[in-house]
Amino acid sequence: MADLSHAVTLRKAGAALEARNYAQARRLCGQILKHRRNDPDALMMLAQAAWGERCFEEAISTVQRFVKAHPWNPAGYLTLGTYYLRLGRYRQAIGQFNKLLKQQPKHPQAIYGIAQVHELQGEHGKARKLLGPYVDQGTESTEMAFVYAKTELKAGNYDRAITVASRHAADPAATPVARQQLWFVIGQAHERSGDYDKAFEAYRSAHDALPLRFDLDRFTERIDRTIETFSAEAMAKLPRAANTSRLPVFIVCRPRSGSTLIERILASHPAVCAGGELDYLLDLIGDLNLRLESPLPYPLCASRLNRNDVDVLSREYLEKLQALGHHAERVTDKCLQTWEHLGLVSLLFPGATLIDLRRRPLDNCLSCYMTALGEAHAYNADLRMLGLVYRQYERLMEHWRQVLDLPLLRVEYEEVVADQESWSRRLIEFCGLPWDDRCLRFHEQKTSSTAGATASYEQVRRPIYKTSVDRAAGFQKHLGPLMEALGEG
Repeated sequence: MADLSHAVTLRKAGAALEARNYAQARRLCGQILKHRRNDPDALMMLAQAAWGERCFEEAISTVQRFVKAHPWNPAGYLTLGTYYLRLGRYRQAIGQFNKLLKQQPKHPQAIYGIAQVHELQGEHGKARKLLGPYVDQGTESTEMAFVYAKTELKAGNYDRAITVASRHAADPAATPVARQQLWFVIGQAHERSGDYDKAFEAYRSAHDALPLRFDLDRFTERIDRTIETFSAEAMAKLPRAANTSRLPVFIVCRPRSGSTLIERILASHPAVCAGGELDYLLDLIGDLNLRLESPLPYPLCASRLNRNDVDVLSREYLEKLQALGHHAERVTDKCLQTWEHLGLVSLLFPGATLIDLRRRPLDNCLSCYMTALGEAHAYNADLRMLGLVYRQYERLMEHWRQVLDLPLLRVEYEEVVADQESWSRRLIEFCGLPWDDRCLRFHEQKTSSTAGATASYEQVRRPIYKTSVDRAAGFQKHLGPLMEALGEG
């Protein structure tokens, strides 16, 4: 019976993790570990729950406990190496992958992990040299092929990148996610070599590899409800939190608008910590109706907020931000859904800084189409849908400009690229900080950051470049549905 109870509790913990109910997963794992102190499954799930709550050091210490108790289990070294990699602690990541290779000299995931570290650090030659023998023999894994193809892409060896990526892009044994990533690399290689037709076909194949469904009517209704809930009349009556902390800096934008660039400029200032794409606000929203004991879903339930509610919610978010930023005076949050929730943001954080970042609609939507954005952005697979969603974004942002009592600094990506210094100074001044020349050399700075790598991690390691401006020019003949949806046709 004890074994049965243990198995049931493990299954419940796994289900809680899947549902992102990290507190419950922690509690269940704790129950198991009281009786089985070093149970490997419970330890690993406890680490995953801690990681999900962004308690990174706790997650790492839990995996270290796993490794100490189970030194011959490769999962410990692999997980620890992966966590270090995500945090940008590359030397420690390589150390863990090498420990695994001492036990299993040809472990493909360890080799892939080391190659990924090299690639993330811009050491493309090292990654290529490590993976080269496997690629030459045709024994590379799908993950190895992805990293290797990216390094060839960076080296300008476009045909080689296409050849290696194509070995796996159509392989039914590869996961849909892996095949999609490979098709995107193939598309980038064709685009950089000037073959826009083949590039566009590859990008289309990337979306075919991982088809997603999107309900535009439901999305539009959500925007309608948001505008209704946070109308000018409602905003005049809703309470504001008492805490006017200036700690949060919200970079509000659509995906692929240049938020990583803006965050890196800001985080090059010694008083700023880069939080990255935080999910703290989304977590608050996720169970807001339950906390308010309202039968109405969000955003409608927000109409029931009282002064105590906004104070409690504000404090919870700010405490997490303070723990993340340690002694920073400002912490950035560039969650890509924040633009939908600025009404709630203004209630909870009356002292916050809001940066309204825009990029030319056609370039922005096309860049989204050419990037794996995941299920949260399911509209991304259809050009017409991308344009229609963008128009809803513009509609809601115009509403926020009319009803919010927080100042928004409107920043055009193209203008930042054209005049980095002027805009960098404006950004720092808007955040209420003294100027620091390091903000002009963001690509040289080791910033105070908890953010993981995003789709733009490579670009922010070099000075501002202009190749993303007017990117759509080479694809004009393919963009009819997008241009029509945007009203540019």
